[in-house]
This record gives sequence, structure tokens and C-alpha cells, in this order.
Amino acid sequence: MLTNNYEFRVKAIVILMLLFAVVIIIKVGKLTIDGNNRLRAHLVYMNRTPISFAELGNQVVRLNEMTSHLDSYSISEIKNAMHTSAILAEIARSEFESQYNSWLYVQGKIGNDTDSLLKLREQLNLLQNLNDKEITRLKKVIDDTNRPSIFESSFNLLLSFVLGVLSSILASHIYTKYQRRTSTASDDPTCDS
Repeated sequence: MLTNNYEFRVKAIVILMLLFAVVIIIKVGKLTIDGNNRLRAHLVYMNRTPISFAELGNQVVRLNEMTSHLDSYSISEIKNAMHTSAILAEIARSEFESQYNSWLYVQGKIGNDTDSLLKLREQLNLLQNLNDKEITRLKKVIDDTNRPSIFESSFNLLLSFVLGVLSSILASHIYTKYQRRTSTASDDPTCDS
């Protein structure tokens, strides 16, 4: 009996830990997929200076030095410098393209927010145009629908009475069984106290 209870506790703890892990995984997924985090990432990416600019600037300085002393460089060194310049220019182009796409995303979000705000403003204007008479009439209708009827009140009272009586009977039955079980266990001579 003792090992069975211990195994039950261990299983319950393991199930609770797994449930906790699933909840954490769902929360992390929600944070990752959430649109606000995407918008923040686009804003950060849109406003940062491309790293390739510094490298491209350094490459331009090296190319200027090479052109001033062109005779001292071999064709393979010039070819490598041009290849490096092409790679850095491509990296800068892709960073600019990514920034431009982020800018378009943020601009779209701002446009959507502007549309939402305009619709909200129209709704607020509509609500402000309701006169006091209409507001009083709506309030009366809402109060009438929220007021419980005599039938509903009587039914709820009867239902709570029946449930109270049934729960009392059930509790008495369970207590009686428990008392019998404990008295049987104390009368058993093989049971050690």
C-alpha cells in the first residue's frame, strides 16, 4: 500500500512538471510569434547603420592606395581587391534591401494603425452624437433585460435548495462509510497502532 501511494505521488509530480513545461513552451512560442515583437525587430533593424558601410569605406581607402601605386601591385592582388570590393558591395546592397523591407513593413503597420484610429474616431463621433434621450432609452432597455424575473429567481432558489439537500445527504453518506472503515480497521487485531 505504501509503495502504491508513493508511486502515485511520483506520477502526479511528473505529470505536473510536464504540464508546467508545456505551458512554458506555449508562452515562449507566443512571445516569439507575437506581432509586437516582429514590429520591434523591424524598427531596430530599420534604424541601425549597416555594418558593411565601414568595411566598404575601408575597402575604398585600400583601392585608392592601390591606384596611387598601381605599378607595385600584381594583377592577382588587384583582382582580389576588386573581388573583395564586389563582395562588400553585394553585402551592403542586401543590408539596404533588408532595411528597405523593414521600412515598408513598419510603414504598412503605421498605415493600418492610422486606418484603425480613423475608424475609432468615427465611432467616437457617432457615440457623441447620441443625445440624452437616446442614452436614457438605451439605459432603460438594458436595465429591463438585466432584471431577473420572478420565475428565474424562484427557480434559482429551488435549485440551490435541492443542491444543498443533496450535498448534505452525500456528505452524511461519505462520513458514515468513513466511520465504518476506521472502526473496522481499529477492531482488526492484525493492525498495529
